Amino acid sequence: GGLRVFLPLTYSVMLIASLSLVAFPFMTGFYSKDLIIESLYGQFYFSSIVIYFISMIGAMFTTLYSVKVLFLTFLSNPNGPIINYKNAHEGDIFMSIPLI
Repeated sequence: GGLRVFLPLTYSVMLIASLSLVAFPFMTGFYSKDLIIESLYGQFYFSSIVIYFISMIGAMFTTLYSVKVLFLTFLSNPNGPIINYKNAHEGDIFMSIPLI
């Protein structure tokens, strides 16, 4: 934990990706997930409603693990050896460009 200070670019990219993954409004994940869930709910078949509830449970678990990854990696207190944190750094330009 506590890598937000050492890896600001990685943190910001992970935050944006996690927001899209959990279907935050006006991000691409919101529109695709909303369309899939809405089309399942609108068919009025028993199997569609069962799949709707299963997909809603999956969406809730996606939100939980995305928040957990962000919190444990970037926002919580450091719990490892201090030497590891002193050596943490962003990658060079060839590693940073694909993130953006």
